Amino acid sequence: LRSIDEQFDKLYEEYNETEDENEVEAEEFLLDPSSDRMKMLVEDFKKKRMELVLQKDVLSQCYPETNDEALEVDEQMEKITIICPKKKKIKWDCETAVSAYSNIYNRPAVIVDSSRKQKLKSVLRQIEKMDYSVQSGTKSAISRVSSATMKRRGETAEERKARKASIKMIRAERRAEKKCNKLTFKEERKKAASCCHGSIIRMMPIV
Repeated sequence: LRSIDEQFDKLYEEYNETEDENEVEAEEFLLDPSSDRMKMLVEDFKKKRMELVLQKDVLSQCYPETNDEALEVDEQMEKITIICPKKKKIKWDCETAVSAYSNIYNRPAVIVDSSRKQKLKSVLRQIEKMDYSVQSGTKSAISRVSSATMKRRGETAEERKARKASIKMIRAERRAEKKCNKLTFKEERKKAASCCHGSIIRMMPIV
């Protein structure tokens, strides 16, 4: 422990010695206000300041000269007054107001009824007639079936066999008629739908 304390004391003394040396060196670098070096620096500063002031005065003398020249040029220029003519108001009428909204996609025009409506009405009438004829045919077929299915008193085996065969024939004919009617109705509906879908409203352009 004594050796450690002795080492610490030595280091502390060395540190103090270095601090004292640094302070002495710093004091050596400080200038004395009454020294010749200090006087020279002050004189140099005064000279530089005077040069800056003189430059400022030269610039201030040149600037008013340029302003006077600009004023002379402005006085020489002639003043010109421009009179703008009044714009005429656009007169609008119905046709021009409508045409103002016209473009590639929007073209106003007078709507005219198409002749396709009459064709559609004629097709619907034909379908109604066909429906009426089918209904009358079904009624007649029903009456035939009802008359064929009626059982007579004292019917023999041959008559019974013939009656059943006629019933089968009538039913087969009825099935064929139904199939045919479905196909015809399907075709007519397609025609009517195509007429409605392809109906174009013709337009007369406004002149």
